[in-house]
Amino acid sequence: ARLVKKSYLRGYDVAVVSNGVDLSRFAPREGSFRERYGIGSRTMLLGVASVWLQIKGLDDFIALASMLGDEYAIVMVGVDSRLRRRLPHRIIALPQLTDCGELAEAYAAADLLLNLSHEETFGLVTLESLACGTPVLVYDVTACPEPLMPCTGESAQAVCGVVVDPQSGVAGVKDAIESGAWRNVSAGECVAHASHFDASVQYATFLGIYSS
Repeated sequence: ARLVKKSYLRGYDVAVVSNGVDLSRFAPREGSFRERYGIGSRTMLLGVASVWLQIKGLDDFIALASMLGDEYAIVMVGVDSRLRRRLPHRIIALPQLTDCGELAEAYAAADLLLNLSHEETFGLVTLESLACGTPVLVYDVTACPEPLMPCTGESAQAVCGVVVDPQSGVAGVKDAIESGAWRNVSAGECVAHASHFDASVQYATFLGIYSS
């Protein structure tokens, strides 16, 4: 919206409608994910992508695996057989979880979602993770922090997650993880924030704009 207002379209009305999340599918839940993959009591750091590319933070995850101690378990969802051979053994590599229930269980089992994309138009995995009660770490690039911003507009401070300066790179991600500040965010706070992006409400907003 800020960019549009700087363009030749600035004289027109501008409405921003965010992507929505299906809160009936993505919600906190109990499950055996940690037991199935031998994670136990370790801090579970989750990454989710339909296709893992450098722009999605692939190299960042690989580097992070060599920088964090054994008390952390890095899980990457969406890994194909070719990529699996490239990944360090420390990374728990899983294929795409096409069943929403399985994916929601992975989100809910994680302690922190790492959305290390270097470009995003919004970041739906961030929203899905919040809806399942798990905070998120992102880089401060393009629209990556947008789902973490307060919906009231009262502050520019991220809620329910951590925003890392991209100039600090993977070292900055490591420091933010180890600082543990994100551990103060409760599952309830994440779910409450995600409720502002209820898909049914967002769709109704779209319809209202085009029918007016």
